[in-house]
Amino acid sequence: MKRPNVFLMQVSEDGSPNVLRNQRYQNPKWSSKPRDKDHGNVKVGDLILMYFAGAAIDYKKQLRMVYRVTKVSQRNIEFQLKQEQEILPPLALDQIRENVRNKTLNDVFLNCGRQGFNISKIEYDDYEKVLLLSKTLPPASIIVGAEDILEDFIVNNWNPTIYFGKEYSGLKILEDRAGNLVGQQFDTKTVGIIDILCRDKQGDYVVIEIKRGSETSDAVIGQLARYMGWVRQNLAKNNSVTGIVIAGGHDEKLRYAIKAIPNSFLATYEMSFQIRLTK
Repeated sequence: MKRPNVFLMQVSEDGSPNVLRNQRYQNPKWSSKPRDKDHGNVKVGDLILMYFAGAAIDYKKQLRMVYRVTKVSQRNIEFQLKQEQEILPPLALDQIRENVRNKTLNDVFLNCGRQGFNISKIEYDDYEKVLLLSKTLPPASIIVGAEDILEDFIVNNWNPTIYFGKEYSGLKILEDRAGNLVGQQFDTKTVGIIDILCRDKQGDYVVIEIKRGSETSDAVIGQLARYMGWVRQNLAKNNSVTGIVIAGGHDEKLRYAIKAIPNSFLATYEMSFQIRLTK
């Protein structure tokens, strides 16, 4: 029996209500966006592996549902869907990224959570790996890790002047020639995945690494040095490369360690949540 084609799709604030409530998905502008070209290849009987982004109405930051396409409108503007399977426990964003890092999942899954990502065809074997991982991974925490929240916040509310100062005002998260955002979770293929890779108008690069709670200062410094070295050799040519580690609170060990790497800096963040009952 011939296997159906499988597509990894992301829905957010606009698309998720229609999918979850009406079992439909629309993208009237897909043909004008080269990155969405796979939208035009979807046919009746194909499977949609659905990732719900942080702004979705439910299942936020989870690879959660599998739909089968039951009808495709003219010019592939709208798909009618039927729920094929619910992935339980779902794969949370941090679990997806960790399994890309350890090469269990294909690099295409790095698109999950990336601003502007819509759809990409994946191999059936990759779809089966997701189902297998769901059975073997521990359930994800309801609250996504602070580092993932921070990374998405930085990318979706990009304002380098406020974050790092006026000298970084022209800094942008790296894009490819088609204008697709590729700097978030940038895969070097050889030395690891850079959390956020940026470039300014002069062509200088900035590597941003977010310190995760389980990482030691030495591990973060090693990562930053590797990433800066790779960018310098493979992308920057004669341009400069700066490294910034973003860590919660005041990590004195990290503060001393980062002084050993030229042109690198430490930034700190604070997070707070307030809940108030309104009448």
